[in-house]
Amino acid sequence: MNTFAADAPECAARRFVEALAWGEHRVVWKMFSSEGRRRIVEIGVSAGLDRVMAERIVSDIADETEMDEFLSSLMHGLRADFENQIGRAHV
Repeated sequence: MNTFAADAPECAARRFVEALAWGEHRVVWKMFSSEGRRRIVEIGVSAGLDRVMAERIVSDIADETEMDEFLSSLMHGLRADFENQIGRAHV
């Protein structure tokens, strides 16, 4: 059995959590597939994200300020969800 292949999901999960914890929002964003990014932006639109800005984000033409604003919001939401899940695990 290929040990590296078996460890790959665990390594990816560890890297994701580390990036989330350290606020490496661009690393977190790059770890999502293009379909995952599109779905995240769709969720953002349903939560009030401007559709024009959403299209720029999905098309990878958003300016740095827009991306930072969006990714900061994404990180905040991911951290809140992560902390909520950890809290449930300890109950």
